[in-house]
Amino acid sequence: MLAMFQLLFGYFKKSFHSIFFGFIFPIIMLTILVAVLTPSNPNAAQTVLPGLVMSASPVLGIVTLSMTYSDFKQSIIIKRIGATPLKPWQFISSILIFHVILIFIGSFWTLGIGAALYHNQINWELINWGYILLAILLSSIMCSAVGIMVGILASDFKIANAFALLLYLSTSFLSSQYIPRM
Repeated sequence: MLAMFQLLFGYFKKSFHSIFFGFIFPIIMLTILVAVLTPSNPNAAQTVLPGLVMSASPVLGIVTLSMTYSDFKQSIIIKRIGATPLKPWQFISSILIFHVILIFIGSFWTLGIGAALYHNQINWELINWGYILLAILLSSIMCSAVGIMVGILASDFKIANAFALLLYLSTSFLSSQYIPRM
């Protein structure tokens, strides 16, 4: 399992889009949206931050995971893993566990940076940390399951990328994840 995590982490470091959209883009959006919305809403960070914290799940779960699995399917990695005593369910479960951990890191990264930048705009007494952990856990499991299904069903990397981005962009737009309704 540790060897699989090292393989997945090496692949993750090479994929620029995963690092950018999972860790950097939410911080950029947070600063832009808070700057734009603060004149009309003095607690803009409290309005914007929850959606951006949850943005790690669809980016890293649906988009990154589906492209990772479909890329592994096209390369020789799957054939080499098939020659080892590793069972297919162990391979898929290690990919899922890796991405769930990555989603938690991305979510808490965004929450930590948001708290550091806009601490005074957030009402900390209203936050139920148990619900936040539960929401991130359920969202990461759901998005990772969708991502692995897209990766399994897609015939190649480009099709997986297209379907994953279609799912991700449509759901993030319809849920007002990046641009909240005021």
